[in-house]
Amino acid sequence: MSLRPCLEPGCGRPTPRSRCAEHERQRQRDRDAARPERRTTAYRRHMAAAKLAWLAEHGPLCVGWAEQPPHVVTARELTMDHVASLASGGDPFGPLVGRCAPCNSRKGTR
Repeated sequence: MSLRPCLEPGCGRPTPRSRCAEHERQRQRDRDAARPERRTTAYRRHMAAAKLAWLAEHGPLCVGWAEQPPHVVTARELTMDHVASLASGGDPFGPLVGRCAPCNSRKGTR
């Protein structure tokens, strides 16, 4: 495994990932602080239950986004996406749909 410098400005420690362990922990803490609803057990259970329900009803189907039509992915590739984005004021426990990571990323906060 090749090592590269940490991406955190001024650090430069060799690491096999994008950031050294110290800065990766700090980055995760910052992300968690920005989205406190994602840290709760109730939220994680809601997401897991929604994924199981989606798989039972639709199978591993990604609903797609924009010009990407609905398509089948593996269950592991399927992520759950909020119908109304949280960044736009959506409810963390609101309705969810199944999307693969690329479609979820393309959708962004729309």
